[in-house]
Amino acid sequence: MGAFEVTVWAADTHGGVGEHVLTLQVDTGIPFNSVPESMHTMVIGEEFCWDVDSDAEGMAGSTYSLSLAPDWLTIDPNTGLMSGTPTRWWHVSDDQLAIVRMDAAAGEYGEHAFRINVLGHVFVIEAAARKRNTSFRDADSDLVKVNLMGRVGRVVLVRAIEPGADGYSPAQPGDLFSIEFDESDHRTGLSMRVRRNRKAGGDGQTTLERVFGASPVRLLAATKTQLVGAGIEMIGQGYIRRLKLLDILGGADVIMPGTGATKGLFIKTGRIGHETDIILGSGIKTLNSLEYLGGSVVAPWAVRVITRGRRGRTPIRGDFGADLILTERSNVPGGKHPALRQMRVAGFLYGASIHTVGSVGIITAGAMIDSSLYVGLQSSFGSGLPSEQTDFLAMPEKQMPTLRLKLRKTKGLEYSFVNSNICVWNLGNVIVDLGRIQTGNNGAEFGIVGRNIESYRSHRDRKLITSSSEMTGATEVHRVDDFVVKLI
Repeated sequence: MGAFEVTVWAADTHGGVGEHVLTLQVDTGIPFNSVPESMHTMVIGEEFCWDVDSDAEGMAGSTYSLSLAPDWLTIDPNTGLMSGTPTRWWHVSDDQLAIVRMDAAAGEYGEHAFRINVLGHVFVIEAAARKRNTSFRDADSDLVKVNLMGRVGRVVLVRAIEPGADGYSPAQPGDLFSIEFDESDHRTGLSMRVRRNRKAGGDGQTTLERVFGASPVRLLAATKTQLVGAGIEMIGQGYIRRLKLLDILGGADVIMPGTGATKGLFIKTGRIGHETDIILGSGIKTLNSLEYLGGSVVAPWAVRVITRGRRGRTPIRGDFGADLILTERSNVPGGKHPALRQMRVAGFLYGASIHTVGSVGIITAGAMIDSSLYVGLQSSFGSGLPSEQTDFLAMPEKQMPTLRLKLRKTKGLEYSFVNSNICVWNLGNVIVDLGRIQTGNNGAEFGIVGRNIESYRSHRDRKLITSSSEMTGATEVHRVDDFVVKLI
């Protein structure tokens, strides 16, 4: 409740202008017990949350609503919980009016007005401008230089700056919150370089929470930038053809639905955390990371998936533990190449689940632990080992997918194949050591199942078993406890 000044401004086609100041009085009939203060100040990217309470809450037919509010703010009509997070550059505003309203069944109502001040430093780089670069100091006072490449479009950058002792100023250090590509094309690129400020205790790297876009981008090169927060959200036919980052952490996702990258997308980064999802409309030319601990990758096809690991003072083994789902049979029309040509894991396949419709050229890893590899199975197939040929996709025999797998001998590791499954119609040369079943498996059977197995070799048992493609039925090729290699 209270009084607010509103300026009405008008202009005609002859250049005449005029304005008049009105006083808007917002009164309440139904008392509110808990409402936001008259002015609420926040930084872009922060969540606004307030549980409004009134005397009419809970009565039959009574509802809350926002009769006026910024587009990012919502309210639960029953509980009065207001929430929302300003994330786009146009959400930055010195003064936004919001009015929360309670309507009772008897026709009574109450309103409360308040203002929201969203702080953020918005700056724009135009491709058509003479100067296409800028710089700023991040929260650690490192110098970040940004350069825009290409001939069309623009990029809008927003920094999240906390108010200092003397108030808010864009000159203060602050991390980059978002990058938004506007009207970009296949030649548009953006590079970010970081110069360490040793005197101020800088670490030589910076962070970025969000990237937006709706059209193709050729390059985003930010090798000293960690992607955190919500991540990359391209919409429509948007994608970034070459993406280079320091790390992808904190559950940041990479969503790029554009299908126009016919030769595939290139993504190179350091660590990828447990909850990161990479959802792509185009295929993958290269996905190269130090490790990928969880989450999922969904794409039509992939040429190379690599975890390279790292040695030194802070070693990283290079595990791959995500779900990898490839939805097309081949990365070339006509089925000339596999859906996944090469997967090279420096460490272990650890908790990974790999599903491909088409063939897999070669997978190499140090071990396969708590993982599954399903090639050419029906989408309705759940988990475990298939028992019928109908669990596989129906297609001509010559078009059924194939797989080659090699699990390296790893020093200090007794077994390279533990609590895992491999299911494929045509299995090529397989080098794998069957490990022991861990306790608590409740008699579940793990192992390798296929229609044809070209050859199977076990390091530990020093056996080379070659099976005939004419073998049919549930014929066991090899068994160790509850681990089985069999044909169906």
